[in-house]
Formats: sequence, structure tokens, C-alpha cells
Amino acid sequence: MKTWLPLLPLTLLLAACDSGPSTPAPTDPPVTQVTGQVDSGTGNGTVELLDQGMTGSVLASATVGSDGSFVLPLPAAEKFASRMVSADSVLGQVGCQGTLTSSTPGTRGYGFAELRATRSGSVMQVVNLNADLNLLPPHVAFNGHAWVYTDQSTLLQGRVDCTKLLNASGTISQLTVDVNVQTRAGWNVIEIAGRTAGVSLPTTASASATAIKDFTGSRWRTVTDVARSITSLSAQAR
Repeated sequence: MKTWLPLLPLTLLLAACDSGPSTPAPTDPPVTQVTGQVDSGTGNGTVELLDQGMTGSVLASATVGSDGSFVLPLPAAEKFASRMVSADSVLGQVGCQGTLTSSTPGTRGYGFAELRATRSGSVMQVVNLNADLNLLPPHVAFNGHAWVYTDQSTLLQGRVDCTKLLNASGTISQLTVDVNVQTRAGWNVIEIAGRTAGVSLPTTASASATAIKDFTGSRWRTVTDVARSITSLSAQAR
């Protein structure tokens, strides 16, 4: 029997539907908030989106309830204008290496896949990722999310190395992601879904990245908790 274990709080993620998430049209309204739950830690607290310069500047924040739930409003572009990069390299801000092609030259973008959570005085960097153990053949399937802003609609395509996105030592040694993302002007949710090559760790993994209309109920956990979950799932298959 399959057991779902939330891994990367991306998220990035969670609970996949058999029909799969719907793909947005370039004219659809952008995403406006991140709705989710911090699974790591206990108690009330806060969740914050920090700028990519890691200087401590807070772009957006929200309270975290005792059950870990939060609703984080996504910031307006003027708050991160100085951090925006060419859209063909925007996934570099979420831990992916490599350059994509962009169908709309001159498009600028900004992205994130981590939040800073504080619960009962403990400060944590959390991500959104879920995983499931499959036995035929044995592998770990995963599903995570990142949030990307583009100042105009564009199609991003190519292959990138997103190993640093997981950054879980001793688990995934390399994560290759094929990207086919149609963005809207404004905030977008990027879903990264893939599988490991096997269950003996460390192992390689491959995935695809596509845009989805929105994602609610994201589960956020520390990278350490993600690594523990991957290791636990792998052990179950050996």
C-alpha cells in the first residue's frame, strides 16, 4: 500500500489528482498568495519570504497558526525589482543551474522555493516537497513547487540541473529537470514532478517542470526533514 509522506513542505507540494493540475492560459489572472502549512516545528509563529540577496530584507510575511497553517500574500514587483533577472535564468534563483529559452525576449523574472519559518522561537528555512514510494520498479516519486514572477507572459523551455533545489545531502546526488513552462504576467506556480533512478542512496533523479493555475494546501518542511523522509522511504523498499 502506498503511503504519502510530505517532504518539502516544495510542497515544489502535495496530493496529486489523477487528472493532474490544470495548465493556465497566458491571459489567466496571476497567483496572489501562498496558502499552506508548516509541518516542521510546533506552535504559533511567522513565515517570511526573504529577498534573494539573503540580506534579511523581508518581502512578505504572515502569521502561522498553532496547526502550522498560513496565508502569505505575494509581494508586488516593486519590492523585488532590483533582484529581477532575465527570465531565461530565473530558475537559478530557486537553485537550478542552466539557461532556458524564452519566447518573449526581454522578459524579466524573480523566483523562490524557500521560506523562513519561525515557530516557538525556532527559526527554520522550509521548502515544499512531497514524496511517495513506488515498488514497480522501486523508486521514490516526488512533487514540489516553486513560485516565479515574470513581468510579461513567456514560454520557458530547456533542461536544467536542480540538485541544489533539494540540497539534501546523501539522498539525491543529481536532479535533472526538463522545463516547459508557460507563464502569465505576474506570479506563477511551477510544479516539479519526477522520480529517483532507484532506492539505494545517494541516487540520481529526473523531473519535469510545468506551470499550474494555482496550488493551495502546500506543506512546508526543513531540508533536514525532507532528507529524513527520502531516506525512510528508500529503506522501506530495501
